[in-house]
Amino acid sequence: MSGEIVLYLERRGRDSYDRPELLYQALLDYTHRTGRNISASVMETIRSGGLVHYIRKGPWGKPFLNSPFEDIYYSFSHSGNFEAVLVADHVVGLDIEDSARREARKTENLIKIAERFFTEEEFKWVRSGAKGKLLTSGRKPDIQRAFFEIWTAKESYVKYTGKGLTHGLHNFSVLEELDDVLIEQIHIDQAPELFCSCCIPLRSKADNVTIKYYD
Repeated sequence: MSGEIVLYLERRGRDSYDRPELLYQALLDYTHRTGRNISASVMETIRSGGLVHYIRKGPWGKPFLNSPFEDIYYSFSHSGNFEAVLVADHVVGLDIEDSARREARKTENLIKIAERFFTEEEFKWVRSGAKGKLLTSGRKPDIQRAFFEIWTAKESYVKYTGKGLTHGLHNFSVLEELDDVLIEQIHIDQAPELFCSCCIPLRSKADNVTIKYYD
């Protein structure tokens, strides 16, 4: 295993997401940087729209790659003007949220969502705008930041498990340790308005995440 974890992030128009193209670029880069020998014909098939032939889905719909990429794992997310894919040689979960979106700036809406979907502990933490156990250590209380740290962390976890929202966001707290996983916030210098959480196996270290940014 290479041990590399790479976050591929692209800034696009809100209605111009292109997951196949971003995943193609990610696979092209990741196989090269990890020394995998993938035939040019396979990559050309993917580039020309044949990505669907290399993807299968788990019991709850989580996508996995088929041969010759079966030892590569990925997770997609998009929000506002951004789309991203996290790629590694182990299972991963990714969520991004663009805090610059108009609806994301309405504090009363964020509190209502937190009350509906978060645990009681998480809801109180968001409502108070508390300095966090996550990215916000040392910052002033901030409801928006507190909300998006919790939201992206929870989303990245359910994407990691593959169960999606069937897992029930209120059934677990990211303010507590979760078995065998590490959830980390990734700060992206090129997009400071973006909140990004990745969920990876406990044996990995999120500070090893390489960010590849496309504008």
